[in-house]
Amino acid sequence: MAFNDPPGEMLHIVLSLLRARLVDVDRLVSVAGSMTALNLLTAVNPRRLHFFDMNPCAILWGKMLCELILLSSTPQEFISRLFARSVAEFECDAGQLTFRNQEKFLLRPVSAAMREETRQALSDEAASVYLHILSGYQDGAVRDGWNTPRIVPCEDRRRLRHSTRCADALELVDDLEHLSFPNDICPTGYRGDGIASFHYGEGWLASSWLYAEVRRKLQETQPTWSSQVDFPAAGPEDLLPDLAGACESPITLLSLDFKQVA
Repeated sequence: MAFNDPPGEMLHIVLSLLRARLVDVDRLVSVAGSMTALNLLTAVNPRRLHFFDMNPCAILWGKMLCELILLSSTPQEFISRLFARSVAEFECDAGQLTFRNQEKFLLRPVSAAMREETRQALSDEAASVYLHILSGYQDGAVRDGWNTPRIVPCEDRRRLRHSTRCADALELVDDLEHLSFPNDICPTGYRGDGIASFHYGEGWLASSWLYAEVRRKLQETQPTWSSQVDFPAAGPEDLLPDLAGACESPITLLSLDFKQVA
């Protein structure tokens, strides 16, 4: 549900793309999942951006996150809207928001005004996800039985119980069999950890410049979305929409749980 994926692996992928000078591509096509592929936009310049997922609810969650990014001009504002609390005010009082002090941040009262202003600025579809799913997390709900019982701004690696952030094959099959809204919006990480973070202060949320790059590319590409795409059985037309509009020799970067194929 949050960006709870191996930051070292993603950093390796980004640096490998830069080293290979594989940054100007016709399309970036990615599974929606936890939207970790946003990190690729710190390096890659796609002409088109397309997200797909087997789970329709993962698409709804991803669309809402992208709308929140476009509404927010800084990483601080993005996290503020996600948690309905002012990060800027907290950082003025307590220093930079990190995994060490985020519980104090989450103990601050929810800003009803910020929540309502954000809800009104979203599309009807995204506002529904924001109100019915995200607001519960903002209020501090721990959703027992969900793949992601709790979300936090920063990754506290001391709390991770597993050396890998990927579920095993049986868990993934179990996740994909349940497409009901809202319990399985977006399976992510290892359910045994009981928590997911947005990696505030890392990756594309590490600086205002990186955030602005991702936000600009989302604005320019205007992502397209496909749901109920069963990747093992999918054809090119399912993963590569609008083939007619492609350039003569297109380069497509395909992102699938840290396996990239150019």
